[in-house]
Amino acid sequence: MISHPPVHAKRVLSIITVIKSPAVGFDQTYASVLREFGDCDDVEYFIKEWDGSLDLEKCSSEQHFDQKLKVRKVRGKDSGVFDAMNQCIDQVSGEWVVFLNAGDWFAKGFGANVIQAIRNSQEVDYLYFDGVTVDQNDKREFLRKAPDTLELSHFYHHVPVLHPSLIVHQSTMAKYRFDERYDLAADFDLMVRLVASGISSRHIPKVGALFLSGGLSEQMRIRARTQATRSLLSNRRSLWEGCCILLAYVKFWLLHLLIAGIVHRIPKLRKCLQTRTHGQPEGTYS
Repeated sequence: MISHPPVHAKRVLSIITVIKSPAVGFDQTYASVLREFGDCDDVEYFIKEWDGSLDLEKCSSEQHFDQKLKVRKVRGKDSGVFDAMNQCIDQVSGEWVVFLNAGDWFAKGFGANVIQAIRNSQEVDYLYFDGVTVDQNDKREFLRKAPDTLELSHFYHHVPVLHPSLIVHQSTMAKYRFDERYDLAADFDLMVRLVASGISSRHIPKVGALFLSGGLSEQMRIRARTQATRSLLSNRRSLWEGCCILLAYVKFWLLHLLIAGIVHRIPKLRKCLQTRTHGQPEGTYS
């Protein structure tokens, strides 16, 4: 357990969103924060802008809340999204930190669930919830249940915890930070390092956030997976683990070649495979 020195202010939670213009989907992100935390005076919403173009009044024009939530909007140049996130870590006032990308949103009930979890988890370094991925094309929702105990092997083939469902103590976040060498997979690398370090955690078996598919890491899937593999190899604890990580990378390439070379070239086959995936209708988890 890492020693947690007190932060400057007495807030329980800081929610951080980094805005890169155009911030597509931010209206939904902001609305979910207000819905879950609008009446919380011990939570802050920290919004980091690259160019200062965000109009919060426009985003909240249709939201009617007796808002106690403190919204902090700051501007500043950065070298990328993970540099921007690192800049925020030392400026927030909450004991706990969660990063919520523009376009993603909190599940209904997350506010009450996370505050209760924090109050019951003073001896852990990070919490993690289940998550939901939302298909950007047909809006089907896919539940991503996280394991009760995270192991490095859970990261070999996929991401077991969606990063908007990861809540980290501020002092832990300040120690580990995002490694900016991984411009597409620094969030994945952070989770790998947290798990590999053996620090204490707790799984909350409830949906925390919904993650919209089709982001930059998915558009540049090969590069993102290569960076993720490098992170895993850097944190391996044995030669056997290294072999398993490399084998998973080979399997990824074979599957990628199969999909790119065959499935995507046969529209009927692609459509058939999509209909066989077991997603839920939009709104099931949100």
